[in-house]
Amino acid sequence: MFIQKQFTGLKPETTYQVQFDVELASNSPAGMMGIGGSPGESVYIKAGAVSHEPEVVSDSIDWLRIEIDKGNQASEGEDMINLGTFSNPNIDPETQTGDEYALMRLDNQYVPFQVTSDKEGNIWVIVGSDSGFEGATAVYYNSINITLTEENQ
Repeated sequence: MFIQKQFTGLKPETTYQVQFDVELASNSPAGMMGIGGSPGESVYIKAGAVSHEPEVVSDSIDWLRIEIDKGNQASEGEDMINLGTFSNPNIDPETQTGDEYALMRLDNQYVPFQVTSDKEGNIWVIVGSDSGFEGATAVYYNSINITLTEENQ
């Protein structure tokens, strides 16, 4: 699952450092068991940016996929990095009923990420989840803040 937004008005063909700050609500404490993996530790929250609009395409078995290099689950791709997992440190696993959501924040403060704008000065930012957990996951994004800093400033 992912969301994307186009950023316009940047300098054409210019490299930017991208800082992601994502606040989301999760109902999954650490240490839970699940089908295919943990509902928290096996759901990775990723963020990235590219210089073209990402498209959704069908793969060889007709599953829908985003056509950028997002990596696979824990592994990062060229176009997206891991910010962390859906496991929420603000929820007590001893008292969790499954209905309790709590806010948590993820960022890439220590993981640099770069993108180069296209010839018109556009980029597309993507935030989403990449899951090994085989059950339903509901992700509620409270805020997504993106900071772009031109390289060599």
